[in-house]
Amino acid sequence: MVKRPFFTQSHAAGHPAAALYRTLSSYDLDAESMLNEYGNAMGKSFGRFIHDLTSIPKADRLVWNSVDKIMKFMSSEKLGYKRRLVSDPPGMYGVDILSCPYHELARELNEEKAVLCICHMDKEYSKGFHHIRYERHSAVSEGAEACAYRLTFDPEKE
Repeated sequence: MVKRPFFTQSHAAGHPAAALYRTLSSYDLDAESMLNEYGNAMGKSFGRFIHDLTSIPKADRLVWNSVDKIMKFMSSEKLGYKRRLVSDPPGMYGVDILSCPYHELARELNEEKAVLCICHMDKEYSKGFHHIRYERHSAVSEGAEACAYRLTFDPEKE
């Protein structure tokens, strides 16, 4: 048996999405669209929370001043990721996710499309940061070499 990284051992994040995908598909429902819409809705909800939180005076700067550490931890090998850091501080912080534990687990379960809902959620919630542009330019789950995340501080962004 393959030993999984900490993240996939203790958090079976890919399993529920794959199980739900299989169940919806077994009823001849458009599982991919349904899960992606769910991911969009959850991402927008979480994005509103992030916006409210980062709109508190100076919270945007606190997040920005910690973004390098947060990014390194959230994309770490300890959590099951393979990455390439592409930051150019202090103006831009970036990471290319070369391998994602969600995607890898869904692939092992032969349900790669099940994980797209997480990618949809990710893309939506990232719009919520006040004064921080958080963009994902590509995604492994969509066939790209990497999930390319780029963050810049923009005092004009609401």
